[in-house]
Amino acid sequence: MPVPMIRRPMPQRAGNQVPLKSILGRPGKFFDVRTKKVYDISQAYEGEKYDTIAVLHGAGANPPGTEYPWFMNPQVKRAIDTNFKTANRLDPNERLVLERIGLYLHMGIGNTLMTSFDVRKVLESGYIKLTINDDILWDGIATWLPSGYGIVGQTTDTDSTFASVGVAGTAAAARLRRKQMITSDHSLGGSLIYQNRAWIAAGGGAAYVDPVMVNDVLLKIVLHGPISRPATR
Repeated sequence: MPVPMIRRPMPQRAGNQVPLKSILGRPGKFFDVRTKKVYDISQAYEGEKYDTIAVLHGAGANPPGTEYPWFMNPQVKRAIDTNFKTANRLDPNERLVLERIGLYLHMGIGNTLMTSFDVRKVLESGYIKLTINDDILWDGIATWLPSGYGIVGQTTDTDSTFASVGVAGTAAAARLRRKQMITSDHSLGGSLIYQNRAWIAAGGGAAYVDPVMVNDVLLKIVLHGPISRPATR
């Protein structure tokens, strides 16, 4: 007799777990299926909440298990690097209808320009996990999160052979299939992680070597969508 096949459900991101529905005939109002609340964002502006981490350079800086967390210690950063005021949370009464997640790698830090070597080492070896209240929002490879922003193209400048993550067009950055409401009640978590890849050598390949950057690299996580501070009923 043929053996029946067991179909496993595809993993889903948290963006599919907490759906919002727009209310017909009431522009700017959304109904949260889970909490049964109605959110009024009619006075919202479209923008980003963002935070930045610094991936360190030098030999031994990124051994397996190294983790760089976002949304931490916003009080020590300036507006160019974060617009969070509270660790792991939006500002009090602030609400974001999350439509898109992006990752932006800064191509310059002050007078230091990133080389293509550092860009590729940081992104191709990095794994990203984002959570909302411990529910998975994103769990995947760094290069799968284009920002939609930044400088694009190639140059003949020394140590500047290319310039950006993905394509600098917001249409190229994939949106979540279902929008998600984030409020100050939600705890945000996010990290760039370097993992152990000993299986490469075990499979007969060359031993995996941890990425060693020439310069520190700044990575910005971007949460895009309408942002407001409305009352909720």
